[in-house]
Parts: sequence; structure tokens; C-alpha cells
Amino acid sequence: MRRIAARLRPRIPFRSVNRRNRPGYDPQMQRHHLLPFQIMTCQPLRQMIDVLDRRRLGFDDFRINGLLLPAHEETALATSLPLHRGPHRHYNAMVMERVGQIEREWSVRRGSHGNSAGEDALMRLALLQAALRRRLLATMGKRLLLNRRDPWGAAVDFSDLDAMADALWGASDPFSDVMLPEVQAEAELAALSTARTLAVATSGWMPTPQTVEPSGRVHST
Repeated sequence: MRRIAARLRPRIPFRSVNRRNRPGYDPQMQRHHLLPFQIMTCQPLRQMIDVLDRRRLGFDDFRINGLLLPAHEETALATSLPLHRGPHRHYNAMVMERVGQIEREWSVRRGSHGNSAGEDALMRLALLQAALRRRLLATMGKRLLLNRRDPWGAAVDFSDLDAMADALWGASDPFSDVMLPEVQAEAELAALSTARTLAVATSGWMPTPQTVEPSGRVHST
């Protein structure tokens, strides 16, 4: 569902969203990769994504793999979104572990089930993106936080990440009982959450792809 919807809409490069010195720029917000860019620094994971085609995965498409999140405590409280400031090593490690599990299964199966192994891996990665988006936008229950100084999580024990990782495993396992509702809600969730974060940051501004300029860099993880 999401793949069909994504093809009907123009891709939004990360570099075109919330750019300094551009209309609608909000210094209170930062871009966040659901599947972190650090994945591309790990050779086995990068190889899998390149073989599967990172465009199909939407790795560089903000609509599919991105959120705008607050960079300051006051904005985090106002938007009810997780604080995004500085590195988020726990988040990256948790996501990379799950992507690594997907890569291992794909590597084992690709020799004898090439096409189906690739489609299964793409589906699991898409489900993982959707699960991460849902957790980051959650306003009830256990929140997925990125920063120890997040005003919403002063009392959060970061050991809860183990439980969160287990939940993400279920949400990205095609044989899990939670897969079906995840798939059914995927397209609507991606569209609504992208619209929400863009509206929070820019009051209705919709970015258009632009040429990269050295002076227009914005922090992105």
C-alpha cells in the first residue's frame, strides 16, 4: 500500500526539508532518519540496501524515512514529540540490530530464493520504518525517546530499550500477529505523520527539491 502511494507522490529529499535561509525554516526543528544514516556505514547492511534498491526502500525520501523533531526542550513540550538533539546512539544501535537481523535472514535466503528473499526484506524494513514512526509519534504509553534530557522522559530507564527492541521485532516480523494491522495502517500513518511534522515546523509549508548548496546545511542524523 505505502509503496503504491509513494510512487504517486513526488519524492522529498532530506536536504530540501527545513533548510537554513529557506522559506519556512524553523531552527527549533531537526530532521530525523527513521532508519539512521549510520546504517550505510556498515558494509553488510549497505550491501543489502544497495541490492534491494534504496529508492524502493525510500531511504533518502523524507516522506517515507523522515520526521521533523524538536531540537529544544520547550518545543518538545509544545509539540509532544521526542527531543532530537545531538547523537542518539541507543536508538541507532537498537535499529541497526534489527536491520542486522533482517540482513542475516536475507543473506541466508537470497541464494535459493532471490526475489522472494528481497521482497520479504523490503517488507520487513518498511514495517520497521512504520513501527519506529508510530513509536516516535506516540503520546500515550511508553514513548520512544532519543535524548536523556528529553522533558517527557526524565524518569525513563533506558534499559527499557530492550523491551522496545522486542516490540519492534514483532512489528517487523511478517509472521507476527501484529503484522496485519500494521500493514493496513501503513499508508495512512505515513501520510498523516509526515503532514503533522511538516505542519508543526512550517505552518503548512511544503518543501520542494532544490539544488544542494554548501552554505545551506542543516544538522541531520
